[in-house]
Amino acid sequence: MTKKIAVIIVFTALFASVFYCPSLAWGDKIPDPISKAPGTFSPVRITFNPDGNLIVSEYKRGLIVTLDRTTLGVVSWFPIDGKPLGVASINDYILVGNETRGCVEAYRPNGRKLAFAGAPVQKPVDIVLDKGLKTIFVVDGGEKSIKVLSFKGKLLFKIPASPPDANILTNPTGIALDAEKQELYVSDYGDQAIGIHARVQIFDLKGNLTGTISGKEGMFGQRFSRPQGLAVDGRGHLLMIDCFSAEILVFDLLSGAIIKTFGEYGMGPGQLRLPFDLVVDPVAREIFVTNNRCSRIEVFRNARGF
Repeated sequence: MTKKIAVIIVFTALFASVFYCPSLAWGDKIPDPISKAPGTFSPVRITFNPDGNLIVSEYKRGLIVTLDRTTLGVVSWFPIDGKPLGVASINDYILVGNETRGCVEAYRPNGRKLAFAGAPVQKPVDIVLDKGLKTIFVVDGGEKSIKVLSFKGKLLFKIPASPPDANILTNPTGIALDAEKQELYVSDYGDQAIGIHARVQIFDLKGNLTGTISGKEGMFGQRFSRPQGLAVDGRGHLLMIDCFSAEILVFDLLSGAIIKTFGEYGMGPGQLRLPFDLVVDPVAREIFVTNNRCSRIEVFRNARGF
């Protein structure tokens, strides 16, 4: 297998006295946001926008950054009033999980904040949308649940119904949706203190637990320990970030077996250090990863075999 790995380092500029102005079109008035200072770019979650470019939540500076998917150059950015975690894009607006304010907010791509009366979410660490059902699934890392909202922000139900319930979710982190199979996948750190290993929990869209991919292997071994971002490729595979081992694991969803891994720990090309999230384009065979401690987006191109 031949892997061509494109690594393009993206840094944000150090801002002095940035004032939040929801009506300002930041995308039209961008100073040069590229900085050579290491550690200034702190990417957490990532998603595609309708144009196929990348939207990234930048935690340290409190930014939402749009990147060109080919060059990874900055297309636009805007600040939010808080620390952004989960991001999702639909039509002409962006949903952002605001950790500071404990809610999900909606913005135009130019940074204008919209009226969105979302239900409270203690720690909105990841977001995925079902456009067909017009529902929003938010991982609440604080309440240890999935909150299911309408597109108007109304709370429809929770998974589990009465959190916390360690048998269902212990420490949920990431989420992915397979719209064709009508399944949700939720990564969960587990809790070794109570004998629950890291896992990926599988639910139907009504919140019923239908399966588990366990991180445990054999009596004492483990296949993964700190699962984070998830993505499905529409071909029967689930891709998962293990931020501890700094790998991307590819699972066969029928068997639960790991069929391939990408990446390794380190700071060099193709290496990862505290990766959090990923998005996949199975047609172009591209994987985009938020490589947090390396302060960049890592790109695996021509990724074959899944």
